[in-house]
Amino acid sequence: MPTAHLWSRNATEILMGADPVETAGLWQKIYEGTFWPGRRGLGIHALSAIDIALHDLAGKQLGLPVLQADGRRPA
Repeated sequence: MPTAHLWSRNATEILMGADPVETAGLWQKIYEGTFWPGRRGLGIHALSAIDIALHDLAGKQLGLPVLQADGRRPA
């Protein structure tokens, strides 16, 4: 059964079917989804791991290095 409120959704519900190229928007949704469970310890480490994986997946889908996949150019 889906959760009733955005603040209590888990990462799977937020990410399933989403476009991984939209890394900033997805990160924001996941961050907002951690309001009730908390943003400390293991939770924030998991958020970091998901963020890295999204950037990696976006780079692979676009055929670009991760650094360029989100629109930034190397210095």
